[in-house]
Amino acid sequence: MIKFENYQVYDIEKLFEAPWNYKKDDHDLSKKLAKNIKRNGQIENILIRELKDGSYEVVNGNHRYRAMKELGAKKIIAYNLGKISLSEAKRIAYETNETKFKADDARVQDLFFDILQDFDKKDLLSTMPIGESQIDEFINNKQQIDDLIDDEQESKQTKEDEKEKFRQIKISLPLEVADLFMDQVSRLKNVFKEYSGDDSNDVFPYEIMAIFINDMSDDQLKHSIFGNE
Repeated sequence: MIKFENYQVYDIEKLFEAPWNYKKDDHDLSKKLAKNIKRNGQIENILIRELKDGSYEVVNGNHRYRAMKELGAKKIIAYNLGKISLSEAKRIAYETNETKFKADDARVQDLFFDILQDFDKKDLLSTMPIGESQIDEFINNKQQIDDLIDDEQESKQTKEDEKEKFRQIKISLPLEVADLFMDQVSRLKNVFKEYSGDDSNDVFPYEIMAIFINDMSDDQLKHSIFGNE
């Protein structure tokens, strides 16, 4: 059970790094960690154990402790595990350091999509624990997905536009033939309205024209197209 009273603010000079710390040093990552802490403050606390002489050994958070010390911090927030044994301290250090969950690559990509909306690459490189090639990959993936979305929307819009396009052919019809055509239009619209509800606009003009022309004799068709205006 967590003892909240064990969270305390300590003078940083009373703490020292654990000589048995098994984590590797990484100069570049340490610089990023320091910039991260400078930007965000000490968000994560460290774990310490109390020694007989009244000093405190850092059980978990040696690199954070070192970064804060280099930044000139005078105070540090720590969770005091009390006067535990060395073996207990090592067990807790390993348990708390290594009980981590793997990242979901797809979700990391989505996360970076949002981050890249507001932060440029140079800014991210100063604090993020990844390299330039990885950030470039995120940026390229984002661009590819944006392009795919744009292409899909453009294709959809093109199809919508094509639905609205009709080839208009102007022909002159004798009055009696024109009356027959309009009768055919009204008849078909009523049929479509009966079977399709109120939306009789689903009847396309070229469908009506095809049926109408099919019912015309060759002489009527020839006269309709080439007849007197």
